[in-house]
Amino acid sequence: MPIGKIHIFDLDGGENWPAYVRLVEQFILLNDIKDNLRVATLVTHVGASTYRLICDLCAPDNPEDKTFSTLVELVKNHLEPKRSEIAERHVFRQRRQEEGESIKVFLQNLKHLATHCNFENQLEVNLRDQFVSGLRSEEIRSRLFTETTLDYKKAVGLALALQAAEQHAAKAVAPAALWAAASPAGLQADAGERVHRVSVANQASAAG
Repeated sequence: MPIGKIHIFDLDGGENWPAYVRLVEQFILLNDIKDNLRVATLVTHVGASTYRLICDLCAPDNPEDKTFSTLVELVKNHLEPKRSEIAERHVFRQRRQEEGESIKVFLQNLKHLATHCNFENQLEVNLRDQFVSGLRSEEIRSRLFTETTLDYKKAVGLALALQAAEQHAAKAVAPAALWAAASPAGLQADAGERVHRVSVANQASAAG
């Protein structure tokens, strides 16, 4: 009995094909499946819709006559046509942290956009630059700008720490404000304000 399970590829739902292929490869590795059975493993797990697509892409040949890597590349090129590197980098450069988007989610979305930019060994440098410049918080960004040596990992770690500090401070402000309002001085000031408003109202009534 095989170890693990591979779900049917969601062709119509826009599932990520390279990620699915990696899952299949791990299944093959885990179950020690021989090389001559790699194609059979793929085509018997992708589901009917994807298998029909593979057959169409291979015609007039049969999928079983192709190698595993050839089938993977055929589907990839069909689902994800080669994109313009300049256009993809433009989209990446325009990405900013949106309102309500956490730093972690923002970073995850940046990584996704970077997959089509061909940054290669400059990936972390470009991620760092866009991550810092795209942050919504002026305070966090300004703090990161003060670092003379700031690599990708340090930028992310410091930004997360500063975000946590901001959130902690925001939570501490509300109880402090309530305590100040409920203190004798706060109550006295509030009572004085009410007396002042009543006095002004009485004066206005007498004048009328």
